[in-house]
Amino acid sequence: PTEDLTVGVTKDLWVDVPASTAGAIELFVNSSEYTKRRATLQAVGTNCYIWVLNENFSDSAFGDFITQEKAIALAEKFDSIYEPIREVFGTESDKIISTNGFCIISDTKVNIVVYDIEDDYTEDQGSGVAGYFWAKDYYTATEKPSNKDDVRPLSNEGKYFYVDSGFLNDYPDMIYSTLAHEFQHMINFGQKTMKSMKSATKQSDI
Repeated sequence: PTEDLTVGVTKDLWVDVPASTAGAIELFVNSSEYTKRRATLQAVGTNCYIWVLNENFSDSAFGDFITQEKAIALAEKFDSIYEPIREVFGTESDKIISTNGFCIISDTKVNIVVYDIEDDYTEDQGSGVAGYFWAKDYYTATEKPSNKDDVRPLSNEGKYFYVDSGFLNDYPDMIYSTLAHEFQHMINFGQKTMKSMKSATKQSDI
């Protein structure tokens, strides 16, 4: 077991920025459509950390700005669904993929990053991305891509998924259901893709 991070800790995380065309991988390689932005740990749950990009945090909840109270509520909601989802779908992996096999993640809580995904918030926003899981974070980061499809340089190296701050303010129930949906994607990646890799490479259990 590892010691919990404390509220107020900051880190730089890879997140997306507005994309002019589809194809995030190519856009990263060719025009840097993904960038690192500073996030602060605003809540610590039993099973999760809630990180909020500094540019989307405020003492008052409005628009795409959320408060610490919102972050705490999000952590509590995730904790309430964590075990029931695992009982149905299985457990997420506590290891990440390196060039030499699988490495144990030093802190096994799920990281939930809250920000204005694609920087597209408007007061009358009726559509957009509510959240996403991207398996890139389950790989150790490399400094440069080996080819146009290599997204390992974008890895935040851990158990991460992302939810939209504007929708959290305006449609909290939708984001709470998004927590369950994206967590299932995380579990499925461990149960299917990573176990297949283990079998193919004769690695130790994941």
